[in-house]
Amino acid sequence: ECAIATCKAAGIRVCMITGDHQSTAKAIAVKLGIATPSDEPLRGIDVDIAVEAETLKTMDPFPVIFARVSPTNKLQIVESLRNRNEVVAMTGDGVNDAPAIKKSDCGLAMG
Repeated sequence: ECAIATCKAAGIRVCMITGDHQSTAKAIAVKLGIATPSDEPLRGIDVDIAVEAETLKTMDPFPVIFARVSPTNKLQIVESLRNRNEVVAMTGDGVNDAPAIKKSDCGLAMG
């Protein structure tokens, strides 16, 4: 919680991208201060649709919770943020995170 608050105070927007179920992702994001109770997760299937329609990169506000996403979705989210001229830092703890970590401006592999 402290790290998220520090990031927000520094003007860094934190998003959570996870393969977890939507309700789990939302509960964790709200508890950590990443999201508010009114924020709803964007599911992997919704990311697929938004990428196909070319609307992910123009979403305003950009979602802060992504749930049930695939490694491809993670990469698509990072690419969409970079297409918005945003600087993207990505952390991950598995091989499924590697493509998105590599595509980010600042990637950190843990584990």
